[in-house]
Formats: sequence, structure tokens, C-alpha cells
Amino acid sequence: MPLFRSKVEDKLRAAGYDPARLPPGQYLTDKWPVLHAGSVPKTDLATWDLRVFGEVEQELVLDWEQFLALPATEVTTDIHCVTRWSRFDARFKGVHWSELAALVRPKPSTRFVVAHAEQGFTANVPLAALEDADALLVYEADGEPLTKEHGWPLRLFIPTKYFWKSAKWLRGLELRALPATEVTTDIHCVTRWSRFDARFTGVHWSELARLAKPKPTANFAIAHAEHGFTANVPVSALEDENALVVYEADGEPLTPDHGWPVRLVIPSKYFWKSAKWLRGIELSSIDKPGFWERYGYNNNADYWKEERYGF
Repeated sequence: MPLFRSKVEDKLRAAGYDPARLPPGQYLTDKWPVLHAGSVPKTDLATWDLRVFGEVEQELVLDWEQFLALPATEVTTDIHCVTRWSRFDARFKGVHWSELAALVRPKPSTRFVVAHAEQGFTANVPLAALEDADALLVYEADGEPLTKEHGWPLRLFIPTKYFWKSAKWLRGLELRALPATEVTTDIHCVTRWSRFDARFTGVHWSELARLAKPKPTANFAIAHAEHGFTANVPVSALEDENALVVYEADGEPLTPDHGWPVRLVIPSKYFWKSAKWLRGIELSSIDKPGFWERYGYNNNADYWKEERYGF
């Protein structure tokens, strides 16, 4: 056993705790540190609402009074932050997901939930994590209303995950059949502009591949978009960890000009390969040059080699 862990466990035993409660790499604190991205938002309860939408039979919007009218649940549980602190026996009061589920009736296809919070923040969890007996939409902690720094008026609490999944300043829950992935990456256009740290949210190819089961002969992918536009890439480019079928950019839904509702993002290639207004992905054993490739653009589109044109 590492020396650090041994000392931590000795302290836990001395305090009367079972060391098995503390996950690896964590230390125990009585405090509740304040950590978040961005600033603390200003909230007006008169205009505040909570939306539940997506893969549901009946979308739901509740104002603050309507939300507080739902049955309350209290839990006492442990919380664990990725920055290594843990806090035992935290008390939370709020509404369990089952109360909202009874109103919205999730579709059988629902497998994932995306929490939408103020300032465009999102956090994703499997639906099973939200269904956990101790998971809540929380408005009180340790017998008091949440403080602004800890997410007032409402935050998510997912005790089975590191605490960043428990989104503060919650405004919505979106149910999805496919999991969301967020990447921050650089993009480079053949017309010579580049943009660093572009943020995209969407579905990774691996999720679609799990459903479609590509044949071993599938070496190329052809993106089919509106107006008959196509773009071709090797399947390996689609498998890149930062490649996505995208529906959000920089925390907002894509605009029509940038491909709403869905576009491809292939960050390892010049950006023309990232087809807008995506309608299909064809897998092929042979390469099929896309729209711009047929008009003279380089088939490989490797920007580090300046493969702009094929002539």
C-alpha cells in the first residue's frame, strides 16, 4: 500500500470511519470547497424555470414554485471531487428524478442525460446515474438553502460520479439516446484561416459504429449532406478522438450558416472535409472523391503538408 494511502487510512480509522469509504487518491475534508468554471450567475426566481426535454413523451417546463411543489427527498451521502477532496455524510434535500420521470415519460430509447446549466455549461451522465436512489435535483444542503457559490437555486447531485458531473445552476435536463461528447480543438480552413480552441459538442463515431457494426472492408467514409454535397475521409479520420457528429459549437446550437442541425467535424483535415447539414454517412471499401475533391481539391487534405489542391 502506498505511504500516502496508509497515512490517510490511519487518520480515517482514528476518526471512526471505515477506510473503504474513501476512493483511491482522495483525502477527507470537513469543508466544501468552491470550484466552478466561469463566474457565479445572477438568478431571478421570477423568471427562472427548469426544462426537461429530448427523448420524452411530454416535454416539461416548471417555474420555481411548481418545482418546489414536487415531493422532496433527503439523502445523506459522500461526495468526491476530481481535485482529490472527499466529504463524508453530506446532507442534501431536493427532488428525485423519478418525480420528473413520471411527468415526462422517458422514451425506451433513452440512455443518457445532459444537464444544461447557466452560462452554457453542460454535464453528461448515463440515465442510470440519474436514477440512483441518492441522486437528486438539490435546493438545500446541510439543512440550509444552497449558497450561490454552490449552485443556488438548483443543482444536480450525482453521488456515483466525481462531483463535476453534479452541475450547478441547473436549468434543464435533456434526455438522449446517444451520449454527448465535448471536445476543444483547432480547426484549419483551406482558405488559410485557423481558429484555436473551438469547442464542439456532439456524438462520436464510436457510438454510431456500435449500432451500425461496420464490415471489416469499410476503409472510407463518405459524408452525404443537403443539396447532394459529399465529402470523403478515411475511416481512421472519423475514428479520431476529436472527430464528432456535431450539434453544438461554443456552448450553443449550431447556426444555420454553420450547419444546423448537424454537421461533421474532422479536425485532422482541412475544414471542407467537415460537411455541414449532414444527412448520412456511407461506409465504403473504396474511396469516392467528394464535391470539392472532384473540383480539384486535394483528396488527403492534410494541413501540416499543405495539401490544399490536387493540381
